[in-house]
This record gives sequence, structure tokens and C-alpha cells, in this order.
Amino acid sequence: PQPRHTSFSQFAQPEDELCTGFYAIRTEGLFDWSDQPSVRFISCTFGQPPVSTDAQDCAPIPGQLFWNWAHRSCEEKHGFICMKQSATERTGDEVEVHIGCKVGWKRHGSYCYFIGTTMKKFDEAKSDCEALGSYLADVSNGVDNAFLVSLVGFRPEKHFWLGLSNQKNIDEFVWTQGSGVKYTHWNTGMPGYEQGCVAMTT
Repeated sequence: PQPRHTSFSQFAQPEDELCTGFYAIRTEGLFDWSDQPSVRFISCTFGQPPVSTDAQDCAPIPGQLFWNWAHRSCEEKHGFICMKQSATERTGDEVEVHIGCKVGWKRHGSYCYFIGTTMKKFDEAKSDCEALGSYLADVSNGVDNAFLVSLVGFRPEKHFWLGLSNQKNIDEFVWTQGSGVKYTHWNTGMPGYEQGCVAMTT
């Protein structure tokens, strides 16, 4: 069967804990998936899951792990994500899921997305996207954010520029396309009160 890659980011608030099917009910200290015969991959915080005889036999995920936008200096060099309108509107019966997008671009909704191939400062990344007839990605809702997480989640870069900044006015974040901010997904303690640019963390 095909591997399943699930992003929980659109569901989690920083104070939340999300329940998973990872538990040790049958045998203390031996964790299993509720719907799988064996565990093939785990990524736990140091000291977790606890090996004890108390009642904590299930493995929750803390919501702050996915609170993943960071306010960074615009002069730092990071990966970046470009987006543009796809060439054709989705009809609902396409076989090729990236129809309307050039090779190397990924389609989501009616837009095409591209992950930059080199590390750039914010303004350099903005220029590179514009040279491709696109712009630094903006995010309007949790579903779009989860899609971007799925694009960059296994990349080696730690940060990817989005098109959001407060370079011109420290009190106002705007997208490079000039639109206002309707959705955010800040990391804990973000944003700081300083001028900068916004990057998605992996």
C-alpha cells in the first residue's frame, strides 16, 4: 500500500494536544498503532513516551509543534515558495493532478507552487519568483498551510520564505501582492515586535 503522510497543522492550537492511535494498552511500555500490526516510524521528544506503570498509555501530539511561522530577519538566506494562478481551472475529472502547471510545479486548488532550488534573502527570493511569473506564496487558510507543510516537510532547509512581512510598517503585516492578512500560523512567541519577514519552519 502507499505510505500515508498526514499533516495535523490545520487542526491544532498551541494549547491543544491531539490524540493519536499510538498506545501501550495491551503491554506496558510496548507501543503499537491501533490499526497497524507493527510500528515502522516514530519521532518522539526526548524521554517520551514514558516507560512507567501510570495511566498515561497513549501518545498525544502537542499543538505547538505545528505552530510553524517564524518572524525572521529579511537578510537571512532561506528556501522559498513561489505560487501563481494555474493555466486552466480545475474541472474535477482530470487524471493528471498538476494539470495547468509547468514541470516541477505542484498544483493545489487553482494555483501552482514551486519550491526554490537555492537559499535566498527575502528580496532575492521575491525577485526569483517574479522572474518565473509568480510571487512568494501567500496563505489564506489552514488547508493551504497544510499543503505547503506537505511540500517542504521532508526538505533539508529549516525555513522557507512566505510572501508576508512588516518591512514597510512595523505595526502591519502584508503579503507581497498587497492583500491583507486573513490567516496566520505563528510559532510560539511569534511575531516579535520588530521589522522582518515571515518564514515557514519545517
